[in-house]
This record gives sequence, structure tokens and C-alpha cells, in this order.
Amino acid sequence: MEFRDTQTQDTTGSEEMTDDAQPDAEEQDENYELLAFEWVDAHIIELNERCNESIGNGITELLLQSDELPVPDSWPDICRELERADIKEAAAVPEGIKINLLQ
Repeated sequence: MEFRDTQTQDTTGSEEMTDDAQPDAEEQDENYELLAFEWVDAHIIELNERCNESIGNGITELLLQSDELPVPDSWPDICRELERADIKEAAAVPEGIKINLLQ
């Protein structure tokens, strides 16, 4: 019986580790949302100027290169934040984030 108790305790310990791992994944998502919000907030004036300049030059798309963006995992959240900031058509692409200027 002592052996069974040890197995039960190990299983319980494993379940606790699994439960602890799930909030970490959720915290990462929240961190990307915060990162995206902060990045857009810090760059929105520059982005608006670049969009306006591109539209004035007849350019229909603006590509934000990967080297000017945070980690690629944050790009979908950045696109959502750009939409909240009235840049409606932004999409993550392998090269970075593409903004459609024909809105």
C-alpha cells in the first residue's frame, strides 16, 4: 500500500505541474498583447505619416519589415492593435506586416 500512495502522490505532483504550465502559456499571450499595444502606441504617429506619404505617392501597400517589428509571434496582436488605431487592413506576412492603403 505504501507503494500505491507514492504513485498517487507522483501523479498529483504531475497534475500540478501541468496546471502550472497552462497559465504560463496564457501569460505569454497576454505579454504579446501588451507588447503589441505598447509598440503601436509608440509608433502610431510615424505609421500614420508613412501611410499618408505612401498614399500621396500612389502606393497601395506598406510593408513593415521584420527588422523594425518585435518578435514574429507578436505580429497578429500588432495587426489587431493597428485595426483599433484605424489602420483597418493590416496582415502578418512572412516578411513582416503588410498594410493595405486602399481602405
